[in-house]
Amino acid sequence: MLTLSDYSVAYGQSQVINGMSLSLQPGEIVAVVGRNGMGKTTLMKSLIGMIPASRGDLQFDGQSLVAVPGYERVQRGMGFVPQGRMVFSSMTVEENIKTGIHSGKSLTIPEYLYEYFPVLREFRKRMAGNLSGGQQQQLVLARALAGKPKLLLLDEPTEGIQPSIIKEIAKILRQIRDAEGLTILVSEQVLSFVMDVADRIIVIEKGNIVHQEDRLSADVKKIASYLAV
Repeated sequence: MLTLSDYSVAYGQSQVINGMSLSLQPGEIVAVVGRNGMGKTTLMKSLIGMIPASRGDLQFDGQSLVAVPGYERVQRGMGFVPQGRMVFSSMTVEENIKTGIHSGKSLTIPEYLYEYFPVLREFRKRMAGNLSGGQQQQLVLARALAGKPKLLLLDEPTEGIQPSIIKEIAKILRQIRDAEGLTILVSEQVLSFVMDVADRIIVIEKGNIVHQEDRLSADVKKIASYLAV
């Protein structure tokens, strides 16, 4: 579904992602973990087209996307949930979700989204700015899923959310993956969430992959050591 080959991203003269090679299989959930400043958010923004690659290739569903603008990547089947949630505060929950539906398609919200996120049905007429942090995170997930992506990119989705909601989001993401065949790439620092949600874990330091293993056989202590300050 997604393949990076010798993929690099830079801000001016500052190299952030260094010749990364990585593949995601259809229906796989892969977590990219690492401390702050290691390149996780830069990688996510580059994949969705907000920051250009400086070298290498990005293949999505069999086609190169290096020269493809962000809006077209979304149209081709990428969904993105940025760090910090970014809801439209003065719009209702319902209106927020509808912004994720691609133009030219029916603006009817798929019923299954409310089944995954029942709190959004309950609060669908409420202003998004009045929701709690956990509810806003569910809202931006639903908004990204409304476009029916093939690949969902999540940038630190647990930031500022209470542990019980974090566990629920992990459960929902796996349910959606199983039901819809969705492929998910998530950047994260909360190891408990990673162990709940991921099939495979990749550790990056200074833009390089330094360790990776399957979640079922993962050495949690070793991964935690990479996250320690």
